[in-house]
Amino acid sequence: MNKFTFLFYSILKKKYIKITVCIILSHMEKTIIHFIGDSHRCYGGTPYSVEKNNKDFNDCSIKCHPVGPVLMYNFGIKKGLYFDLKDLNSFTYTGHPVNDNDMVIFSLGEIDVRCHIKKNEVNGNYKEMIDDIVKNYFDAIKENISQYNNLYVGVYNVVPPQDLVTFGGGFPIIGTKEERIKYTLHMNKKIKEYCLVNNFLYIDIFDKFHIKEPVFFDEYFSNIINKIKINDFFTIIYPRFFKKQKCRTSEETLANYDNNVLIPGGAKGLYYTHINYHTIKNALLEIVNKNHKNYYTIVETGCSAHGTQSTLIWDNFVNHFDGKVISVDLNQGSVDKTNKLTSNKTKVVHSDSLKFLPSLTEKIDFLYLDSYDVVWTNPLPSAEHHLKEFNCVKHLFHTGTVILIDDTPCCPEWFDNGKDSHWYKVCKDTFDPEMCGKGSLVNKELEKMGAKKIMHQYQTLWVIN
Repeated sequence: MNKFTFLFYSILKKKYIKITVCIILSHMEKTIIHFIGDSHRCYGGTPYSVEKNNKDFNDCSIKCHPVGPVLMYNFGIKKGLYFDLKDLNSFTYTGHPVNDNDMVIFSLGEIDVRCHIKKNEVNGNYKEMIDDIVKNYFDAIKENISQYNNLYVGVYNVVPPQDLVTFGGGFPIIGTKEERIKYTLHMNKKIKEYCLVNNFLYIDIFDKFHIKEPVFFDEYFSNIINKIKINDFFTIIYPRFFKKQKCRTSEETLANYDNNVLIPGGAKGLYYTHINYHTIKNALLEIVNKNHKNYYTIVETGCSAHGTQSTLIWDNFVNHFDGKVISVDLNQGSVDKTNKLTSNKTKVVHSDSLKFLPSLTEKIDFLYLDSYDVVWTNPLPSAEHHLKEFNCVKHLFHTGTVILIDDTPCCPEWFDNGKDSHWYKVCKDTFDPEMCGKGSLVNKELEKMGAKKIMHQYQTLWVIN
C-alpha cells in the first residue's frame, strides 16, 4: 500500500462507516449491522477495525465479516453453496452470527471490475455480462436471506477502478482505465435498479460526498479527501476565529436571520457574527472549490493578528490545505507580532507594499487587500493606493484567482453595527457607492477585466474567470 492509499484509508475509514451508519439508522431502529464482502466491506482495514479499534462505534453494534477475495460472479453462480448466512460464523471466524432483525450489508464487485469482466468479455458484450452477474448476485442474496423471518438488507455500490501505481503490485488488473470506468458505471446502475426492485437499501458513497461516480482512483480519493478537509476546516478551525453568538456583542454585530437575510446591527437575530464572517468564509471556499490544488499561494497587504486576525486565518488555511502566505506591512511592530504568532508557512515582510509586490513572481491563488487605512470622509487616497497594489500583481492572476478587499461597504447600512454605527450617521447623506472605500477603484478594474463579483457586503469578493 503506497503513501497516498494509506492516507486515504487513515482519513476515510471512519468517515465512510459514519455515513453508512447514519443512512441505516435513518431507515430503521437500532439493530446489529453486519458488513459482508471483500476488503471493501469497510473500505479498508482489518475485520475488527471498526468495532474494536474505533471507540466512536462501540455502541453501534457493527460486525465485519471478511469473505476474502470473492468475485460477485462466483458468489452469484454458487449462491448458498459459497457461504451460508446461517453458518457465516464458521466461514469468517468472526464470532458474530447473523440473527433475525439484524441488517446485512453486502460489498462485492471490485475484483470483477478490475479483471474478470475484461478477461471474459467477447465482442464488447460487457453490459450483458454485468447484467447477468448482478442478477445472480441479487438472487444469491435473496436465497441467503430467505432462511430468516426478517432481515434488513443493504448493498454497496462498487468502488472506483484503480491503477497499478496506486493499487500496488501483486494484484491482477486487466483492461484500460476507460474500460473499467465503464464497467463500474454500468454495474452500479444495475445494483441500484435491483435494490429498488427488492426494497434493499442502496448505499451510494459517491452521492453522500456529492461526487459524480466514478472518476478514476486518484481523482476520486483526491476529491473525497479535499471535501473532508474543507468540512473539517470550516467546522473546526474557522469557528476559532469567527464565532456565532446568540446576542450582539462588540465583535459580532451582524444579525443573521432565516432565508440568508443579514442586517448589520439588526435586532433579534437568530445569531450574530462578525461583519466579515460570510465574505471571508466564501473567499476561502472559492479558493478550494475553484482551484482544486494541493498547494495555495496567498498574498496579503496589511497584516493582522488582531481584529479579524486575517493573517492567522490564512496561516491556518495553508497549514490545513498546504501552501504559503506572503504578507507585507509598513508597521514593524505589527510585522514582528504577526511573525511570532504564525507558522513557518507564513512570511510577513516589513516593507512598502508598492516596492515589495513587484518582486513577486509566483502565480497568486488568493489576494487580500487591506493596507492603507481608509478615511471614510475621503476614501479616494486609500482606494488609489489599493489600485496601485492591485496593478503590481494582476499579471500573476490565473483563472480561479480569488480577490477579497476589506473596508468597502456596499451601502452605509453595512458599516460595522449598521445604523448604530458612528460612521453611518456621518456618511449616510453623502455616501457614494462608486467611491465607498479601499476597493472602489479595484472593483472598477475587475469589472473591466471581466471578473465575477461573488459578494459585496462590507468587503468585496471577486474571482477571475
